[in-house]
Amino acid sequence: MPFSDAESILRALLAAHTPRAVQEVLQEIGDTSDIALDVPLAPFSFSWHAFGDNPSNISSIGLASKAGRSLTERLTNAVDATLEERALSGVPLPDSPRVAAQQWFGRPVSGPETGLYKWEFGAQGLDRKAAVVLTESEVPAAPTIDVIDEGVGLAPDAFPSTILSLQAGNKIRKRYLIGAFGQGGASTLAFSEYAIIVSRSVTNPRLVGFTVIRVVRLDATYKEDCYAYLSQVDAAGNRVVPSCQVDGPLEIYPNATGMRVPQLQHGTIVRHVAFKLSGIDGQLGPSPGNLYHYLHASLFDPLLPFRVIDLRSITRPKDELVTGSRNRLMRLVEARTPTASEEQDTGSKIRHYRAMEFVVPHGGQEPVIGIEYWVVFNFRKGRTEADPPVLRGESNELFVEKGFPIIGTLNGQNQGELRAKLVRDLGRILQDSDTNCECIPRRGSGPQRP
Repeated sequence: MPFSDAESILRALLAAHTPRAVQEVLQEIGDTSDIALDVPLAPFSFSWHAFGDNPSNISSIGLASKAGRSLTERLTNAVDATLEERALSGVPLPDSPRVAAQQWFGRPVSGPETGLYKWEFGAQGLDRKAAVVLTESEVPAAPTIDVIDEGVGLAPDAFPSTILSLQAGNKIRKRYLIGAFGQGGASTLAFSEYAIIVSRSVTNPRLVGFTVIRVVRLDATYKEDCYAYLSQVDAAGNRVVPSCQVDGPLEIYPNATGMRVPQLQHGTIVRHVAFKLSGIDGQLGPSPGNLYHYLHASLFDPLLPFRVIDLRSITRPKDELVTGSRNRLMRLVEARTPTASEEQDTGSKIRHYRAMEFVVPHGGQEPVIGIEYWVVFNFRKGRTEADPPVLRGESNELFVEKGFPIIGTLNGQNQGELRAKLVRDLGRILQDSDTNCECIPRRGSGPQRP
């Protein structure tokens, strides 16, 4: 059915969760497989414009190799948008995201015996400022994934220089935000058939901007194809995205009966249509192989909690809270017995915990690196009710990526991990040093090992 205006196109895109549905909407507005860049599509005069204003963008966007890490970057952008909404002009701004989250939301800064797990955020709904929503895409192992925030939002004319830019450095001088370079979120495009972006600025939420991103097959004069977004040129000759006026919230998930789902009264939704999840597309749960587990590990100690909502099954939808593995572990430390539902089901117990200590990095003067560790045991149920629980072979896999128990984080996001081999190597070094050293007596005491 032909579209009458931009709002009808927007609502059709919000209802599209499969590649086929998106393609049908695009065909209806005049898109073809051989369309060139910046050529108007009838009847709305939309056109495809190169993402990042650069036709040579496919290599930059395709640099990422892990879909989960790219999705984590997109979620980090959602948290940044939530922080940005609280940043007022004309007043001194915090010099770090951790301080910003503390000052603007009351989130305790992570440290010895404190952190997100000590924060009563539920009453204020702060766990619903950002969400990841999974819906069925009709593509095996590639659900459609929305990352949605209740943040500052974007006006239609701001899209090209922000969320549709590459390495623009929009955040490089904003110390209160996590991101810096303007690259990470765009890497999700390489794992998606299409991306749909819809945003409502908090200053003018009636005006809704939207676009679609896809690979455009360029002609023989180009060596490569490129990612491009649906755009138009305004009366002043500026590149903008399509927009329309909408009153009230947007209904994004009409079939989610009885579920508390986002409605985008202000903020941004980035829909990744048929997102290739590569082994983490399973049903949500604490064991590896799904987004609930992965995001707890990749955002080990997030600045703000968020939700993962799975609408792939109409009869078994799920709405799960993600606070990061550090805070799941710290709740176990406090209780010394399982408390959350996932720990009750699996029987996780803290066997040993070393509280966070701050150290001075090499070449530095201030103790700014916190180190802490946990030894956790997880017991599976026996085969029968009469059988005793069985210790899981690798209990830590419930909290970190399997085989990588040593992780480094910055602002709560996992920035790298190491295998347990490092601990074994350090043990051998210490053992060799202990064996070969001489005992040096100290005055007033017996022999002491250095």
